[in-house]
Amino acid sequence: MKNLFIKKQIIFWMILSFFTFQLKAQNSIEASLGIEKNSISGNILGTSSIVGFTYERIMSKTIIFEAGVGFIGLGTGVSYYPFDIQLSKVCPYFGVKFSTFFPEGVIIGYIPFGLTLFENNKLNFGIDYGPAYGEMINLWGGKSMQFFALGNLKIGMRF
Repeated sequence: MKNLFIKKQIIFWMILSFFTFQLKAQNSIEASLGIEKNSISGNILGTSSIVGFTYERIMSKTIIFEAGVGFIGLGTGVSYYPFDIQLSKVCPYFGVKFSTFFPEGVIIGYIPFGLTLFENNKLNFGIDYGPAYGEMINLWGGKSMQFFALGNLKIGMRF
């Protein structure tokens, strides 16, 4: 019984230490970049389907996670900035994103190549374009898997 109590204490302190380290790391990212970690953006195409909103979170100097919801679907993705995320500079990136469209349940995978401008006034402007693969509905109501091009236009605000 005593061993179980000690094991639980060890696990508790390991978890607490891990989360404390993560919080310090996130704060150091914000301090080192001089940029807010969170943003909300309005999108045309991209992760949020046809028209919608995405939440983005800066995870490191080079990685941004996003999740979006739109008029007819939702999606998620990760973007990699090989030259770091920087204020007042156009930052190139590439990523992997997935979207699903309702009510058909169509799923699309997308590899965007794009540019984002992180302004000093907390605004973000982004555009990307790249190959996509997914189930498409044709004019006769049938579905088929196809390659096609997909793009995204995004305007957002950091907080």
